[in-house]
Amino acid sequence: MKKILIADDHPIVVQGLKFIITDENPDIIVDSVETCRSLLDLLNNNLYDILLLDVSLPDMIGLDALVEIKRKYPKLPVLILSLYPEDQYAIISMKLGADGYVAKKSAPAELLQAIKQVFRGEKFISPSLALRLAHSLGDNQIIKFHEKLSSREFQVMRMLVEGEGIKNIAG
Repeated sequence: MKKILIADDHPIVVQGLKFIITDENPDIIVDSVETCRSLLDLLNNNLYDILLLDVSLPDMIGLDALVEIKRKYPKLPVLILSLYPEDQYAIISMKLGADGYVAKKSAPAELLQAIKQVFRGEKFISPSLALRLAHSLGDNQIIKFHEKLSSREFQVMRMLVEGEGIKNIAG
């Protein structure tokens, strides 16, 4: 029996995701957590086939959690779920080890397709992101600044934008 863990702090989103997943696949067990601390605690004691990870959780940025999870559980497939558009987080998420990126505005069929692909051991790239990546391969394409950053540089930039102080960022 397959097990999916959802890490999202919005109960209505979690209930909707559970419904979408189990309506199509009633044999899948779906658990959920609201914080990264709960997520890491649960992963220490349970095996899951896929993690659906929100980019923004109350106690830790999801991308920081992704790095930690991939370090501790490198074989655990992670699908990033986010309100943020693909052009802001999808590529950096994939660089950090995500197995796919699904925007929360996506149709349920896209989420189910992503889960099926990840269950098969494949990466998931939405049609819109695939098109964007294909266009970026052209000789004259302008790559957005944040796509050139390393994961650490992106983290520092994000903290600066969020108003964090220099000493806090250095810590």
